[in-house]
Amino acid sequence: MRVSRLFVVSCLLGLSLIAGWSLANQDDQRFGDSTDVILIEIPVHVSVKGRPVRGLTADNFEILEGKKRQKIIAFEVFDLTLIDPSDLSSGIRMPSAARRNFLFLFDLSNTLPAGVVRAREAAIEMVAGSLHPADLAGVATFSQSNGVELVLGFSPDRAQIIAALEGLGVVDPFERVGDPLKLTIASLENQITLSQSDIVEEGGPGAGRPDVAGILLEALKDQQTLINRAGRDVVKNQIIGLSSSLEELARILDSISGRKQIVLFTEGFDSEVVFGTQDPQRIQEITDAVQFGQIWRVDSAERFGSGDAQMSLLSMLESFRRSDCAVHTVDTGGLRAAGNTGIANAQRSNLSRGHDGLFMIASQTGGQFYRNANDLGEHMDDLLDRTSVTYVLTIQPKGEQMDGEYHPLKVRLKNAPKGASISHRPGYFARRAYRELKPAERQISTAEMLLDGAEGGLIHTDVLAVAFATADERAYVLTAIEIDGYSLMSGQGSNIVPAEIYTYAFDSEGRVRDFFTQAINIDL
Repeated sequence: MRVSRLFVVSCLLGLSLIAGWSLANQDDQRFGDSTDVILIEIPVHVSVKGRPVRGLTADNFEILEGKKRQKIIAFEVFDLTLIDPSDLSSGIRMPSAARRNFLFLFDLSNTLPAGVVRAREAAIEMVAGSLHPADLAGVATFSQSNGVELVLGFSPDRAQIIAALEGLGVVDPFERVGDPLKLTIASLENQITLSQSDIVEEGGPGAGRPDVAGILLEALKDQQTLINRAGRDVVKNQIIGLSSSLEELARILDSISGRKQIVLFTEGFDSEVVFGTQDPQRIQEITDAVQFGQIWRVDSAERFGSGDAQMSLLSMLESFRRSDCAVHTVDTGGLRAAGNTGIANAQRSNLSRGHDGLFMIASQTGGQFYRNANDLGEHMDDLLDRTSVTYVLTIQPKGEQMDGEYHPLKVRLKNAPKGASISHRPGYFARRAYRELKPAERQISTAEMLLDGAEGGLIHTDVLAVAFATADERAYVLTAIEIDGYSLMSGQGSNIVPAEIYTYAFDSEGRVRDFFTQAINIDL
C-alpha cells in the first residue's frame, strides 16, 4: 500500500506542475480557441470575542469591489475540527484558499537569545502536535545584516519544518539539499527515520539529534554582542530596514493563494523612535522649553517620532494587507531567562518598549498581539482555534486585465451574531505574466501549484509513472513525461525553448520522500 500511495502522488504532482506555469518564458497567448475564466476566492474568518463563529451561510455575506456589489457564485465552509485527517491522506485536498499557511518568522536582531530559543521550542511543539494535517508551514528569519531570509517554503512535511526550526538559518547541523523550491532542508535519508510517532513516543522532536539549542543560543549571543546601544538615528535606520525587508516578504507571499498567517517572534523595536516619547515628564519638559523659547532643547523627532520610520512602517503594513497576510506578533519579552541573556540592562530596557509597535502591526493586518508571551503553547493553541473555521466566498470579476493592478474588496456581514467581527483579504491583485514575476515569486508560486495538485494550464502534457518495489519501504518511480509541442512553442520568438520540470514524491503523511528537477533547452 505504501508503494501504491507513493506512485499516485508522484504521478499527480508530476502532471500538475508541468501542466501549470513552469515554462521559463511562456507568453500569455493561449493556443487555439479557449475561454479564460477568472475566479477570485476570498477566505473569511468570523469570530465573537476571539472564538470562531460557525453555521453561517452565503446569505450572511455581501461583497463590494469599490462601490459595485459582486455576486457570490460559490460558497464553501471548512471547519478543521470536522475534517478527518484520513480523508486528506486518501487523496482529498484542501483548496488553497481555505488552507492555513503558517510562516514562523524569527526576528534575530531585536530579540534576546534566550527568547529566540524558547520561541523556537514552542514552534517545534506546535508543529509536532498541534497543526492540522492540512496545514502548511514555513520558516524565515530576519536580521539587520541579511534582511529576511526564507529558510523553508510552505511545506506539509513536518520533519522538514522541524529541521528548519532547529537551524533557523543561523546554524545548519544537517545537510542542506539542493531543492530549488525550498520544500526540503534536511537530508531526505535522515528525514525518513523521523515520523510523527517518533516525535511522540521518543519524547520530543529533537530526539537523537545534536544539541542544536545550545549551539543556537551561543551563536545568537555572539550576534547580540555586535548590536551596541545606538543613537536615535541608528535605531530609526534599523526600523526602516526591518520595515523594508518585511514589505519585500509581503510582496513575495502575494503569489500564495489563501490567507497567510505570519507568526512574528520578536521583542519589537523602540516604539518611541516611531511614535515619539510617551513619558509624561519628558513631554512636559519639552512643552515648557517651547513655551520659554528654548528651541535648542527641543528635539521634534523625540517628541513626535521619525516621519521616515512612520512612512516605512505604514508602507509595510499596507503591503501585508494587500497580500492577504495576517501578522500575529508574539512578544518574547516574557521568555527571558534571568542571568542568561548576555545583554546589557540598558539594551534590555529599550527592547521592552516595543509593545506599541507590535500592537500596531497586528491590529492593522488582522492579526493578534500576544504580550509578554511567557506561555507560548497556550498562545499558539489560541491562534489555531481562531483560524479553525474558514468561509470561502468566490466571485467572478468581469474584464480583468493581466496588469497586476490592485482591486480593493469589502466583505460585509448580514444578520450575524451580535459582536461578530470579520477578517478577510482587503483586495486582490490582477494576474501578471509569468515572465514578469521575480525569481522568489516564481519559486513560491511554483511550489504552491505542485502542492495543490493543480491540473490544466497552457502546456498540454501526459505523464506515466510506474513504481517498482524494493527490499525496504521505499520504491523506485520511473516517470515518462510527454509534452505537446504546439502548446510548448506557442508565443515563442526564438529557436530555443527553455522549460523546467519539477517532480516531487510525497507519502501519505505529507513527507517528501524524493524529488527530481531538470531544466531543458529545446532547439527548434
